Amino acid sequence: LLLLSAPAMSEEGLDWRVAQIDRNGDGVVDRVELMVGARDLLDFTGEAGRDFRARIYDDLKALYSLSDIDGDGVLSDAEVLFASRLSQSSKDTEYGRAPAQKLHTQLDENGDGIVDLAEFDEFVRAVLPPRKAEAVAGATFAKADVDGDAGLSWLECQFAVMMMVENRWKSMVAAIFDDMDKNADGRISRREVLAAQRRRNDDPSGPSSGLLPQILDGFVAADWDMDGYLDHREVAGLVDRLLT
Repeated sequence: LLLLSAPAMSEEGLDWRVAQIDRNGDGVVDRVELMVGARDLLDFTGEAGRDFRARIYDDLKALYSLSDIDGDGVLSDAEVLFASRLSQSSKDTEYGRAPAQKLHTQLDENGDGIVDLAEFDEFVRAVLPPRKAEAVAGATFAKADVDGDAGLSWLECQFAVMMMVENRWKSMVAAIFDDMDKNADGRISRREVLAAQRRRNDDPSGPSSGLLPQILDGFVAADWDMDGYLDHREVAGLVDRLLT
């Protein structure tokens, strides 16, 4: 699970991880490659290590089985992205099966076992503003329909909802970043955080108002490259930790 999951993992970051795990370079991750990747990443020495390996492998098998949506025995880029989102969403080896299946049943109005574009569009319009829903529904449906059968299974439906939640989170992080980055240089200094905090004292309605003291406290820990600034990825990781 550690191979695939990380706070605010971008699709670009997943491309890098797939490249690390994909030993034969065929562009997909098979089950053996995933297990070998886990073995290389983790220390499995000693009796405790063997027990830990057994638990990790059981989780990986369950995750792999769920993520292979089209059942072809390997994970495509889209399925690796889905696996990453599943591994972040639950510590349970069932990965939220019951609530996901319940949602799928609710959206499947005609009871044919899949959620078609019209049914998904109706759901999106119920949870998003009309203008935004129009742009989101079709694009999300197309990406979530991993097997290309023009309908979403409960797994694909779960994938779609995860992407919608993630996109909303990304928009929130972008708003917080832009609120602090007033010189638009793509990085945040401690001085900019303090300036944003002073602005929020006068106008508490800004997107970062409630998080600024915590961002300031966590600044040094979040500055992974120790350059004295936070880039977008570092801010995203910090915000993710503060909100989870």
